[in-house]
Amino acid sequence: MTICSHCNKEVSPNARYCSFCGNPVFLKGSDNMIKKLPSWVRIFLLSGGIILFMGGSVFFVISTNSVEGLASIIFLIIGFFAFRVITNSDGAVPKGLGIVLFVVIGTTIDQSGNYFYNKPIELIYCSTDTYLKRDTNIFTPISGTTQITQEFACYNSQGELVKKIDRFSVLGIRFLEYIVLSCLLFFLWSYIRKTFPEKL
Repeated sequence: MTICSHCNKEVSPNARYCSFCGNPVFLKGSDNMIKKLPSWVRIFLLSGGIILFMGGSVFFVISTNSVEGLASIIFLIIGFFAFRVITNSDGAVPKGLGIVLFVVIGTTIDQSGNYFYNKPIELIYCSTDTYLKRDTNIFTPISGTTQITQEFACYNSQGELVKKIDRFSVLGIRFLEYIVLSCLLFFLWSYIRKTFPEKL
């Protein structure tokens, strides 16, 4: 039995809103559960949450820059669901802002790319007898700071460095790739909305 915490009337167990007063339905007493915990438990939970958030953030940054393709997969998944919302918005301004945010954030975070995203860099900057190699450099120049840089270079079949590719060239190509990806996701969701309007 579920009781509305606002009007104290009985509502169905699966109801999200009270059919009598219209307020959201909460289990009576559930909002006071945190207040009943001892203060040391609340401090422990808060500290643990902060540590998990900070550790997760550091792990996310290092792993997306070190593992080739991880950031690409994450942003493809985020983009797929974000463009569902973007294509549903009214007006050109929210759609344009959504596309710009996706492109800029994707370009800056997904610097390592993946095999498919890095192939245009190899085709443009490396000659036919060389191949592209990406290295991640993680270093701490000052205590408490960490810098992560991506180095793209062309190597010959003997493993000798032939040419280093500057970061701005790589970011420019990555920017163009994310523009193309955002257009593909936008048109995919537009097509899905027109073809299956009753399912969305």
